[in-house]
Order: sequence, then structure tokens, then C-alpha cells
Amino acid sequence: MVIDYSTYLGYKCPSCNDFSTKRLTVFDLPGKKHLKIQCKCGESHIEIHPKGTQYIIKVPCFICSHVHEFSISKKKLWTSNIFAYNCAASNMDICAFGSEKLLKKWQNEFFAILNYIMENDFDY
Repeated sequence: MVIDYSTYLGYKCPSCNDFSTKRLTVFDLPGKKHLKIQCKCGESHIEIHPKGTQYIIKVPCFICSHVHEFSISKKKLWTSNIFAYNCAASNMDICAFGSEKLLKKWQNEFFAILNYIMENDFDY
């Protein structure tokens, strides 16, 4: 059995409002250095820092404009489950990791929620 040590990352850029996705493999995350994943616009990025048995993930927030910091175990990151992280101020997801299929599903739900909020003029 071949184990696929890859995952997909998705986040909404606070600068251009585009939704970026990127496939990551275990080889993209060097031992002691961090990985910077730049949006296509070049104005924002996500950072992933290895720290012991964890990864520290720094994500710019399109809602509150702060950089949120999350941690996930190295083992958990490479599973096929979906893991979404949210803005503490709004409780709305700002990024997710998971298999390509689950990330696409999360992205569709994410956009449905955003559209609902925009159509109903909710203040977040």
C-alpha cells in the first residue's frame, strides 16, 4: 500500500479576495525551515513552521485583517480529512487543509455561506 503524504490548502486572500489552493507534499515542508505559500497577487501568504511534532500555521484573515496562528500535528496534516480554521472574531472559516475532493466540497460550502451573508447584508 502506497501512502500519499500530500494535502491541499485553500484560503481566501485578504488583498485580492481570490481563493487560492495549493497541493502540498511532505517534501515541501523542510525540517527546520518554514514554508511560505504566496497568493497569486503577491500581497499575502500563509506560513507553515515545523515545531516538534506540530506545524504552526499563520494565516492572514480576510475578515478582521489580523494574522491568525493555528497548530496541527504533523500526523494529522497528512490525513485525508478536512481541517478548517476560523477567525476568532467572526467564527467563520478562513482556511482549510485536506484531500482535494474534501477541500473542493469545503470551498463550495464556504462560498455558499459567503454568498448568503452578502445577500442578507449580515454584519460580521
